[in-house]
Amino acid sequence: MAGRKRKTGIWMSVCLLVLLFWGGGQCEGADITPLQPLIDEARPGDVLKLEAGVYRGPVLVDKPLTLRGTGETVIDGGGHGPVITVEADDVGLEGLVIRNAGNGTGEEKAGLLLRGSRADVRNNRFEQCPVGIVLRESEESRIIANRFDGFPRQPVHLRGHAIDVARSHRNVIADNTIDGFRDGVYMEWSAENEIARNVVTRSRYGFHFMLQSDGNQVSGNEVEQSLIGILVMGSDQIRIHGNIVHGNQGYQGYGAVLYDTEGSELQDNVLADNFVGLKLEKAFGNRIEGNTLVGNQLALEATADTADNVIVRNQFLANQWQVRSAGEWGNALDDGRTGNFWDDYTGMDRDGDGIGDSPHETERWFSFLSRRHPALQLFDHSPAVAALMSAPVGGEGAPVDNHPLARPLAMEEEQERPVFWSRAALFGAIFILALAGFVMGLKTERG
Repeated sequence: MAGRKRKTGIWMSVCLLVLLFWGGGQCEGADITPLQPLIDEARPGDVLKLEAGVYRGPVLVDKPLTLRGTGETVIDGGGHGPVITVEADDVGLEGLVIRNAGNGTGEEKAGLLLRGSRADVRNNRFEQCPVGIVLRESEESRIIANRFDGFPRQPVHLRGHAIDVARSHRNVIADNTIDGFRDGVYMEWSAENEIARNVVTRSRYGFHFMLQSDGNQVSGNEVEQSLIGILVMGSDQIRIHGNIVHGNQGYQGYGAVLYDTEGSELQDNVLADNFVGLKLEKAFGNRIEGNTLVGNQLALEATADTADNVIVRNQFLANQWQVRSAGEWGNALDDGRTGNFWDDYTGMDRDGDGIGDSPHETERWFSFLSRRHPALQLFDHSPAVAALMSAPVGGEGAPVDNHPLARPLAMEEEQERPVFWSRAALFGAIFILALAGFVMGLKTERG
């Protein structure tokens, strides 16, 4: 009798465990609320407030409408098609967890397929979506402060883009966090978009511009642990300002690549700890100014079919190699008055004008030789290489900065501040220290 009771107790425990581990999913499935009927019943312009919980997708929004969640409002696509398809203008999506998109081809993998204009998509989270957001012929939409959780452990060719933009113009993509996709933002045939303050990690390319995506602005973003931070291909007049691209150290890892582009600007960026900081290929008439290239294996690489780019007021710090040129150099490392700061420049500045007295030949023999014989890179840190590193290639057609800066950019900016404010700051600091000493003295006397 006692043995039978023991067996009964064991079976009851097993059943309880089954209910705990399996029943949870069944209960969750039972509590899924169909969302499409709520959308169909809403009137144009309504704000549909969705409580925390799970709502069944996929859904179609074909009228001006706002879906507003709590941050714990889940729309689950069940592994079928885009979780949300928007085919109307002036749609808002906010505070949603968009998850479990389809595994088909193209747009079926998207958490959100956006075909309308002036959409406002903000503060959402995308989970288990091979592609995050697809914009098609969308204008003046705002994609703000969303989080895209991707698939960093998958091979990159099996991933989709976090934000895939085609034939869409004048949109704002800002303050998003993207991890583990193919490209953070991929763009083709799309112009005059603003891409600002996004963070992209563990992806193939951070920002990728293709096929006449002209006039886009990329500012204040950060890309790390990816293959290429910013890649411009076949697109002109791209403004790339104030970004930080670092830690792209894989084979052929680049901070930024300008390929087949004209009239673009790369200004005030930090390209740090990459295999190559910046590569120029088939790039003409671009301006590279005010950037810091630091701690890269190679700071600047230019191919033979690159010319007429102006590269001034940049600083090259702690790079293994500074410049590598494939063929005759056809770019300007100074504008006739001002060049760049090179931490390996050994010339003097006798008149104190901030410009070195002698030109700086930037390419060293080991860089020159290893370009022709890559196996030489195995001897990177040997004594013989140290000697070659200090010897410039020289000769006609070599990259030369005729007006190298004698001080780093930060020191140059400090020198340019008005004397009045410098003195005011100094006297202010002295006054504060004196006041502090006076107070401490009073306390000591009273003690």
